[in-house]
Formats: sequence, structure tokens, C-alpha cells
Amino acid sequence: MSYILYTSNNDRTSKLIFIAIGATMISVVVSGTIWYVLPSVIDSPLIIPIGMLVSVISYLPLLVALLKVFFEQKNKLASIVIQTIFYINGIFIILLVLFTLSNVTSYIAESYRSYLYTLMLILDVLLISFSTVNLLINIPTKHRYLFSIIFGYCILSFAGDMLSLLKTLDVSSFNLAPQVFYDLALIFLTLTLVVYVLSNIKTQTIEEINKKLEDTTLLVQDMVTHSPDAMCMCDTDGTVLRANRTFYELFGLAETDTPRDINIFDYNINLDLSVVESLRKVKLGEPVHVDSVRYVTADNKEKYLSLKLFPTKSSDKKIAYYILIAEDITARKNAEEALKNSYDQLEIRVKERTAELYILNNALQKEINEHKKDEEKIITSLKEKEVLLKEIHHRVKNNMQIISSMLGLQSTLMSNKELNDILKDSQNRIKSMALIHEKLYQSENMACISIKDYVDSLVKNLYNSYGISVDRINIEKDIDDFTFSIDTSIPLGLIINEIISNSFKHAFPDGRKGKISITIKKGENGNFRMEITDDGVGFKEDVDIKNTRTLGMNLIFALTEQINAEIKIEKENGVRYEVIFPDAKR
Repeated sequence: MSYILYTSNNDRTSKLIFIAIGATMISVVVSGTIWYVLPSVIDSPLIIPIGMLVSVISYLPLLVALLKVFFEQKNKLASIVIQTIFYINGIFIILLVLFTLSNVTSYIAESYRSYLYTLMLILDVLLISFSTVNLLINIPTKHRYLFSIIFGYCILSFAGDMLSLLKTLDVSSFNLAPQVFYDLALIFLTLTLVVYVLSNIKTQTIEEINKKLEDTTLLVQDMVTHSPDAMCMCDTDGTVLRANRTFYELFGLAETDTPRDINIFDYNINLDLSVVESLRKVKLGEPVHVDSVRYVTADNKEKYLSLKLFPTKSSDKKIAYYILIAEDITARKNAEEALKNSYDQLEIRVKERTAELYILNNALQKEINEHKKDEEKIITSLKEKEVLLKEIHHRVKNNMQIISSMLGLQSTLMSNKELNDILKDSQNRIKSMALIHEKLYQSENMACISIKDYVDSLVKNLYNSYGISVDRINIEKDIDDFTFSIDTSIPLGLIINEIISNSFKHAFPDGRKGKISITIKKGENGNFRMEITDDGVGFKEDVDIKNTRTLGMNLIFALTEQINAEIKIEKENGVRYEVIFPDAKR
């Protein structure tokens, strides 16, 4: 019965309760068989304990189901009510355990019975507690009947288990057998489930069935009458039993014509014979759809119809009626025809336009080919000019190297130290400019050079030129990897050359050690900031830097003006040069 209720119910909570009741009843039957039947067949002291253990297990399906429902719905009941119920039953369980422990000491031989009955009573109390809470939660719903059944079953089971415990402990004077309550519990459970099943079965009388059939017929007739499409209902011979006004108007029938004078399978509604023959195929039991039926009305107006004829079958699977739906698709047909004409005209226009585009495409392709040839010529010319430009830079660099070498040879022939220093300075200036041209013809970009690589090479040349080691004067560089145009790089290189040369010659006299720092960063407003400092002896206090007449300082000021730069010179703790400059390529 529980299985029938489980399969016939769609409610998740009800299905859970029914499967739990079914599992409990199966466990009770198995327990009773082991407990009461097998001892008369098998002589073993383990049979009864096993039967009692199975009886304990039979409580678990219901307990699990009640716990699941409780945790899903516990928020629907006030927590004080739930706590009160659980506290009362908890106190009862504690008293029950104490009662068993205080009375079981003198019955060692069968003490396991006392403990198992006590465990059964604890499970009874838990089931009563959770069924009570779930019953209170579900009073407004149909589930209250199911929880009431479980509550009643648990009360009877509790009475039987309590009586069994009292008899086992030999503290009861009742003569009533516990089996009576067990039998009453099973009878109660069975009868209440039968009542539950019967209360949910809906019976239908012949009058109710006839009324439903009549309602269905009226519904079909109303659909036929009030349908916006032309519609009629026919018998199996094709005779029209009922038709709406749209049907009369569409087929040009008079209001005085009775429906039974019209037959859809005969040639009396002005349909072509081929269309009627198609409609007769409905007698095979399958719907028939005839689209785009040309129909001329009584006033010689041409219309197009979509006819749908389908059978309706009775309970014995035989055809009872035919339903014909005729939809006026004249507007749609005219729209399709207009669309087709537009499509044909568009197709012609597309072909004409395609021909025009073909001619234009050929002309354009010819022009593109000519442009490609011109582009190839330009690329070839640019490559030739690039090679020529590299060759020019290379020759300029070589010529400057020759001039530098000539100055070097000249300095070796002169004994005047002051003139030697002048020639060496000139030689370093020429090398700094030659280095620019060397970097340009070695670079892929003929317009710009990397300032970081350039400064590295320039510093290396100055070390070699003055014969100064890194251990004595260390040059620290913090330069971002920017590329500058040749118009910026040459003046900037000459400025760096002059400042480093001055530091090498004057900042560290008598073999003094020191440090020079070069920093080039991007500053505000897109300008660049170069800072060169040394920790040497610095300028003398009486030296006016702006009015000095030395060639090196004059070059520094002249070159800063050439690149539109601003220069600041500070004399504290050595010398500090700050140059703010834009890049000419920007």
C-alpha cells in the first residue's frame, strides 16, 4: 500500500513519508518473524536478540524522514514551542535511562532485553517529539494527516515497549500483554492508510461523465461558432453539422441554407474537384492540409484559401467528426506575389549593378596594379636612398676619425702641454660627433639613436682618451632607453663630452678618487631632464660661471641654446649640471 501511495503521489514530502512507512512495516514484519516464529524452528540463543535488533532498526526510516522534514520546515514554528517539546521529552528520556539502570542490576541474565527495550522507548520518544513538531508545523497543510498517523502509531508502539520493559524488569503488576499494543499499532497504521487512500479517490458518476461530455461538445461548438476563421463541424459522411458565419460568408452561402444541405466531400461549395479529392483523404484518419486554394466567389472575386481538415476520434479510436478550418490567405498571397515581383525586379537590378561593378572593379584593379608598381618604385628608391644615407654617415664618421687621428698625430709632435690639451679636447669633440654617425649607420632607424647606448660608448671613449681607470673615477649612469633625433643627439653628446672632460681634468686633481653620476629621465610636459654631478673639488668661489671665457663652458651654453634647453649649474659639494630639454623629433 505504501508503494502504491508513493508512486501515485507527486508531493516530495508525502513520498518521503510513504517510503519511510513502507520500510518500517517491512522491518517490523521481518523482526516479528525472527522474534516469534524462528525460535520454534531453530534452537539458538541468538535468534531473539537478532529479532530485537531488527525491531530497533525498524524505527530508523521514520526517524530519518521526520528529521529531514523538520530541518526543512523548522523555521515555520516558534523556537520556544520546539524547545519546550524537546526539553520535556529529553527529561523523560533521562528519567527512563535512570529507571532502567536502577532496576536492571539483579537481572544480569537477561539484561540485554532491558537495554534494547530502553533503546526502543528512546526511539519512540524521539519519533513522538518530531512527529508532534512536524504536526504543529503542517496543521494548515494536507500533511497533517500523515504526521497524525505517525504520532498515533508511535504512541501505541511506546505503550507496548513500556509494558515490555516493565515486565522484563519485573516491576509491573499489569496482566495485559505488550503484543496487544503492537498489534493495535499495526492495525491502526493499516486502517489509517486505507482511510487516507479512500479519502483521496475521486469517484465519477454517469451523470458527471455525461455532463463533461456535454461541456466538451458545447466547447467545440463555441469554438466553431466564434472562430475568426471559417470553420465547420461535419459528420463522417462530410455533411456539415455546424458552421459559423464566416464560413457562410466565405463560400457565398445564404443565411437560410441549413448546414445539413452542405457536404464538404461533394461539389456544392464551389471548390475544384481536385481540392475535394484531396479533402477526401482525411477518411484515412490523418489530417489534410491544402494550401493556396484558388477560389472565385459569387461576385467574381478571386480569393486564396488555406484548408485544414482533421478528424476527431471517439474513445474507441473511430472517427466521430471532421473539423474543417478555411483561412482566407488572399492578403498574404497578394503580399507574396508583390514580394516575388519586387524580388524579380531586385534580381534584375542586382545583375545590372553587378555588371557595372565588374567594369568598375576591373578599372580599379588596373589602377591598384599601377599604384603597386609606383609603390614598388618608391620602396626601391627609398632603399637606395637609405643605403646612400648609411654610406654618407659611414663616410662622415670615417672622415671625422681621420681628422681625430690627424689631431692625435699633431699632438704627439708638440711639446706644449696647453696646446696638447686643446688638441685632445678637439679630438674628443670630433669623436663624440663621429660616434653619432657610427650609431646611425649601424641602426635600423636612420632618424634616431638610442641615447643609452650612445652615452655608454661616449663614456668609454673618454675613459680611453684620458687614460683614467674606473677604479679611480667611477661614472654611474641612470638613463632610460629613449631614442633621440640627430638634431638633439649631437648637441647633447657634445654637452656630455664637455662636462665629463671638465670633471676628468679639473674635479679630481693629484690622483684623487671620485664619482660622476649621469641621469637622463623624462620630465614634466613631455620634456627631458639630464643631470650630471661629480663629488670633486668644484669651482673656485670667485669664478663667475655665466661670464667665464673658457671654450668648454661657452660650448655648453651655446649647445643648450641650440636645443632650446634650460641649464642650471650648482657649485656645492662638487658640481651639479641640470639640463631641461625637448626632443627635436617631437
